[in-house]
Formats: sequence, structure tokens, C-alpha cells
Amino acid sequence: MNLAKKIREIDHHGYIIFLTGHPELAFLALRYKVRALDYILKSEDDLTIRINQCLELIYKEYVSDQIEQPKIFNITVGSVQYALPVESIIFFETLTKKRNILLHTIHRELEFRGTLDEIQKNTPDEFFRCHRSYLINIKHILEISKKKSDMYVIMSNSHKCLLAEKNLKRLIALTESFANK
Repeated sequence: MNLAKKIREIDHHGYIIFLTGHPELAFLALRYKVRALDYILKSEDDLTIRINQCLELIYKEYVSDQIEQPKIFNITVGSVQYALPVESIIFFETLTKKRNILLHTIHRELEFRGTLDEIQKNTPDEFFRCHRSYLINIKHILEISKKKSDMYVIMSNSHKCLLAEKNLKRLIALTESFANK
């Protein structure tokens, strides 16, 4: 029981299965609140079956935890808090108003106070700063213009985002790496 308490101190989510010949100790597992998955007696006829059931349950929970949860971007506009799925965000752009950002999503546009530098720190890898005024979601790119005098990116909402020449090679490499995922 002391070992189970130590395990729980170190790992709050780990699985503990008691395998013992002492049925009287089962209630101690409850008293010590170690959250054991099972308490199996060595004398049980179905010992192997019970152990396999525990291992199957652990495996199923592990696999379900590995399924990627949708990434969420939280933002406050005025007194309203939005939790937007990252996949729905097309790009961010700076506005001429000092410290204002326009967020373009699949469903709407939201204007709020902030800077692209602040936002860039809180966005996942699929976002790329293609220009000082734009932070784009690579997964929403439709077209990249490589013409030196007129570099830009066309996004899934048909908006044109400027592209700084120094960022062209890195953007192309990123779009290729995301296409291969």
C-alpha cells in the first residue's frame, strides 16, 4: 500500500493494479485513496483474463488519448470570449489603427486589440508570418505568387496577403512539409 501511495504521489494518472493473495487488504486501497484500477486475488481462476482485461482497458484509454484534440485559439473581443478552432482561422492582419488586428476565419471577421508578435507566440506551427502585416494559416493557402515585383499569397477566402521576398523560400518549404503530413 505504501508503494501505491508513492506511485500516486509521482504519477497522478498512472494505473495501479493490485495482484495479491490477501483479500482483506482490498479495503485499504479505498482508504488510502490510491485509485487502483483493479484488485485481483492470486487465487482467482480467471487471473489471466482479469489481467488482460485491465491491460486492454489501459491500451484503449491510451489510444483514445493519442487522438489529436482540435487546437483552440482563445480571444477576447470587447466583453465576449471566443474559442475558435485553429482550422477555421485563415489569417490575421494588422490594421491602420494602432495595435488593432483583424482576424479572418471561415465564418466571420473579428477586430481586436493586439499585435502580430503577441499572436504569433500563441499560435501553432501551421501559422507563418509572411509579411510584417500578415500571419497566415498555411493550410488555407490557395496560391503563392513568386513574381519579384508582386509577391503575395491568395488565401481560401480569396483574400490577397502580401509576401515579403525574404520569406518566400521558407514559406514554400513549410507548405511542402505540411502537404506531406
